[in-house]
Amino acid sequence: MTRNEIMAKNLLDFKEVMDNNGIPFAIIFGLLLGIVRDNNFIEGDTDIDVACFRNTKFKYYLKMQKAKDDLIAKGFRTTLTEENCREDFLRDGEVIEVWWFQKIDKEWIFNNDIRYSEHFFDTLSDIDFLSTKFKVSHDPKLMLDATYEDWHTPLKKKDVRYVFNRTKIK
Repeated sequence: MTRNEIMAKNLLDFKEVMDNNGIPFAIIFGLLLGIVRDNNFIEGDTDIDVACFRNTKFKYYLKMQKAKDDLIAKGFRTTLTEENCREDFLRDGEVIEVWWFQKIDKEWIFNNDIRYSEHFFDTLSDIDFLSTKFKVSHDPKLMLDATYEDWHTPLKKKDVRYVFNRTKIK
């Protein structure tokens, strides 16, 4: 299988498990960029990024243990990173990073550097990718503008990553 085929299978299996466990998530960062700009994974991207939400009235974070067990049964390995606020799920050399955001006042916060105004996650929209509907911010282009210094132009091969726009990410 190609890298994109592995990433697609991982994402679809991840979505199935999260849906079965009633845990919503939103596509963020590089995968969102790839879907909006190219309707594909970004060449050379190293992971799939999704946002999940803690401290909501539905206690999604507490439901995650069952989802983890289901993902492990599908062959994923899991690790906690970033002071236990991000979980990585690895399978076949590819990773899905689950970024746990917490709503405090009018912001969804991962950490001091990665935080979004409430309007980015309070209302989610559907986007079609891999013949499946995935949740994204209600205005994905605005979210990409807030996240990256420049996302409209694909990086050259020598470039490694898009740069977070730390001044606008709020």
